[in-house]
Amino acid sequence: MKKQRGKFTDIVFLFITAITAFSVIAISLGIFIVLFKESLPAITKLGIGGFIFSNEWNPVQEIFGTAPALIGTLITSFFALLLAVPIAIGIAIFITEIAPSFLKGVIGTAIELLAAIPIIIYGMWGLFTLTPIMMHYIEPFLQSTVGKLPLFGKLFEGNPLGLDLLTTSIILSIMIIPFTASIARDSFNLTPSVLKESAYAIGATKLEVLKDVVLPYSKLGVLGGVGLSLGRALGETMAVAFILFIMSFNILALAQIFLMNAERK
Repeated sequence: MKKQRGKFTDIVFLFITAITAFSVIAISLGIFIVLFKESLPAITKLGIGGFIFSNEWNPVQEIFGTAPALIGTLITSFFALLLAVPIAIGIAIFITEIAPSFLKGVIGTAIELLAAIPIIIYGMWGLFTLTPIMMHYIEPFLQSTVGKLPLFGKLFEGNPLGLDLLTTSIILSIMIIPFTASIARDSFNLTPSVLKESAYAIGATKLEVLKDVVLPYSKLGVLGGVGLSLGRALGETMAVAFILFIMSFNILALAQIFLMNAERK
């Protein structure tokens, strides 16, 4: 009797967990269907190519080209990950392997608090605080140094005003650092102590243990954290709305648009 009851509870448990797992797929599919349905009038009028690759946005004439939003999102997310991932992994390594016990809790709490700051605060801070710093100090320095290199010159053309893809990428990188760092820290902590102790016992240094034991064991968790951070970077439109961008591969490109408008007037 007890064995049959155990089988029944196992079947119920399996059924419930399967429903919860497949609900994620169903919700994602439902979101895709709704978004596609709502964008169908624009796709029908412009065609798939015109909808994705057009940079003209004119609601009065019902022209909705999404290329600036799509390309700007991809560029800013790429640069945000490029800046955030090494810093986040460094933070996780310091917390788990190097920092003394009294610092681990302090730094961990600070990381969690950074993740709790509302998106709009990041955007306003970027507009009113970071933008002037980028305009007066960081971007002129980058133009006079990295911008002189043959392969990087195109990225830093124009008059630096701080309202550009570079500033937006920095804001997004600050926003996603806590997520990557937290997940990487938890992944590093899941590494069995016996593996690390065995490596130390045969004479491995701390760097070798990190490189050959901790990182290989937790690489899937770290990649999962990077994927989660990418999703956050792709979706944080409110912060990006404060630091405007356009479709361009020049990370200081918005300054050129302002100058062109001024010349027309």
